[in-house]
Amino acid sequence: MATPSAFTPVFMPGFTPSYSGQATNVPSQQTNSEDTAGSSTLPTSLYASLLSKLVTVLELDPCIALSGQQGRQALLTATNDFKFSLARAKELAAGLPGGELMLEEQDEIIEMLEAVKNGKKAQLEEFAGQVEAHKDARLILGKPPLPGIDVDMDSAASTPAS
Repeated sequence: MATPSAFTPVFMPGFTPSYSGQATNVPSQQTNSEDTAGSSTLPTSLYASLLSKLVTVLELDPCIALSGQQGRQALLTATNDFKFSLARAKELAAGLPGGELMLEEQDEIIEMLEAVKNGKKAQLEEFAGQVEAHKDARLILGKPPLPGIDVDMDSAASTPAS
């Protein structure tokens, strides 16, 4: 036989017990202005309430055998509220911008971008090498380097040093 806990269920229509043992009003299945789908931000209160709603369902479950019809009704109400909130949270999360690509596709794009980056880096290194070779060739021929050709090697991608 189950041992009684410090939790004392309160059965009233429209109310379900919370994990603290005090009655809390069960929100209707209507969304408030914070939960609107057109909103660009996620309603954090919806996600924060999921845990307390789950705890309510779990705490009501052992009380069902002791309370009869009222207990079953309270469990049904709490379960439906949790299911609705969870479905709404999933709907909002699925509607977030981005995340349309599978992990494999994301990995392919990352590899492609890294290849482009490496190609551009190689081009810059080749160009810097050509500039150095040109400077060396002019010095060997006894000609001064052309103005504006000096490139700072620490920032080969930036503008020529003055």
